[in-house]
Amino acid sequence: MSIQLHKHAAFHFGLITVMLISASPLDLWYSTAYAQGPCSTGTTNPGTEAPTSSLELQMPFIAGEAWVVGAAGSFYGNNLHCNPYNDYYATDWNRAGDYGAAVLPVAHGQVSYANCDPGPGYGCNIKINHLVSRTGDYYQSHYAHLINVDKVSVGLQVSSSHLIALVGETGTTGGVHLHFGYRRLDGGAYRSLCASNCDALATPQAPQGHQPSRMLTDTGQTGLADFGTYTSVNGRLYLSDLRTGSGWGTTLYVRNNGTVPRNVSIRYYNAAGTNVSTSSCSNLAPSATCSQAAPASFQGAAHLDGAENLSAVAIVDNGTRSYAIEAVPSGTSHGGLGTSARSYIPSNLVNYYGWNSTLTVHNLNPGGVTFNAQLYDDAGVLVNWLSNVPLGPRASHTFSLNGTARGSVRVMSADYTKPIVAGVRHENAGADTIAYVGATEGGAGNFAASLFKDYWGWNSSSSTQETYDVATTVNAYYSPSGSESFNLNLAGGPEIYLGASQVFPTGQGAGRYLVSSNRRVTTAAHHAQGFWALGYPALSGGAYGLYLPWIIDGTGGWEASVTVFNPGATATWVVLSEYEAAGTPVYTYVFQLPARQSREVYSQLVAGVHSIYVEAQSAPVVAVAHATNSNGRGIGYTAVPVRAFAP
Repeated sequence: MSIQLHKHAAFHFGLITVMLISASPLDLWYSTAYAQGPCSTGTTNPGTEAPTSSLELQMPFIAGEAWVVGAAGSFYGNNLHCNPYNDYYATDWNRAGDYGAAVLPVAHGQVSYANCDPGPGYGCNIKINHLVSRTGDYYQSHYAHLINVDKVSVGLQVSSSHLIALVGETGTTGGVHLHFGYRRLDGGAYRSLCASNCDALATPQAPQGHQPSRMLTDTGQTGLADFGTYTSVNGRLYLSDLRTGSGWGTTLYVRNNGTVPRNVSIRYYNAAGTNVSTSSCSNLAPSATCSQAAPASFQGAAHLDGAENLSAVAIVDNGTRSYAIEAVPSGTSHGGLGTSARSYIPSNLVNYYGWNSTLTVHNLNPGGVTFNAQLYDDAGVLVNWLSNVPLGPRASHTFSLNGTARGSVRVMSADYTKPIVAGVRHENAGADTIAYVGATEGGAGNFAASLFKDYWGWNSSSSTQETYDVATTVNAYYSPSGSESFNLNLAGGPEIYLGASQVFPTGQGAGRYLVSSNRRVTTAAHHAQGFWALGYPALSGGAYGLYLPWIIDGTGGWEASVTVFNPGATATWVVLSEYEAAGTPVYTYVFQLPARQSREVYSQLVAGVHSIYVEAQSAPVVAVAHATNSNGRGIGYTAVPVRAFAP
């Protein structure tokens, strides 16, 4: 029995324009720079340094680019950086031929200022506000001397891979470069720390020394140094737990989500961290999908550059089992999927109704790292702790989990600074394989777009993991109307099995998880029907645009569908657009999705591999892909949120 029941009729309409989110007053707070007293040339200007924030920062450039700090004579920290604004953290970035180079945010946030200021000064400049969820602190990043600001608008939510501007030389500047500043919200305004000549609202403080905030480079989270050259990984995609040989094969599907052709480079690193192969998708057209087979006899990970506006998924198959691996972007990502020094996996299974799990940890860095893995049982009790496990440069380690029937996993680099990717794979001798990557931190609202109870033989379970080391109460909603709810007291990673619970109605629904006291959790959904099994991580927060790089229908016994869920309190129109592999749009389906309801839409193409773009008009949504095969293989994965809008 396939998960598909019937084909829906197609309705063709024009695409709906995405509407921007209205910003909250706190998000829109920003301050103009406060003029300081004259700065003596050639002497130290104390107070311009920034203490390390808990926000994980990226370099403001696309993956693979190397830039120099302060090469135009502008410094940061407790040094000679001297301008009329006592910047909390400021530096100039330079390289040869950098006019027109892409500028990306250093973290997820909301645009609070975008203008080309008249007269001398910053010229065309953009400010973005960032919230550190664990502490509730707000920071602001500043990007100046840009060519223009026409790629963003105030109130726009941006990711760390969103193209916001191009490097220019507007305003007061001795040449082409990017000026970057970083400040903290203090007393209702974003302003600098200072030691003397402070503005009226600032409190003088002693110089703090040379301590800028760390940034994620190709060597991990790095404390930058004057005149240092650093390579960006902002926008890089990572695919872990790939394997070929012993009957297994892996194919990567890479989609160009932008409006211009782009060249994509793919580097394969085996389990030992050796770069064994390199391939590319050359001149990939907009909305087109490139498929690449992983090298023969391979087990390891793939790194994708040119990825500031890409989505990707790996399909791993051996003819009787299949699973999907979502590509994660560098840096903590919207929705919780990304790279971080910590990774949370809400489910592991050991000798549980025939299921067993393996954990794969991938070191993204060109240097070695040690990591810890903590395994908790379903009650949140620590049952196993792998401590200081060494992992070589760009190497991967896969090992079997043990010590508990059901539970959760937390993986972290031992020094809490080296980014890693961790994922879990569940395998059952009598069923399929489920695999997914861990979340970086999760969110206060986790949304599983599709859950089942006694639905054509399908039943679901949902595992939720607390990430704060404190007991947490979760309010969970389920059913097509979102009306049923219950409370969970989380200490670790309890699992809800819908098929055995009487609180839920029979049929297809959607799960929503709201966490009290602003705590953050991670969630994963599992579906089983006979020998079919599907699983994927839940998305935190939703998005106005989502990409599914792989949908297969009518080929080799495969059938596919997409389920879209509106977790909000208001209805929204949704446009689902299906594209052929070459990037040609071939099908558009438009529907209104009521609050807290889901809609399953089936692929309309006769045969082949395609991609789908889901666009919501007035409320963020989440989506998942389901694919089943007549010989018992099942694949499910979470749609990738829009990470860049242009080009």
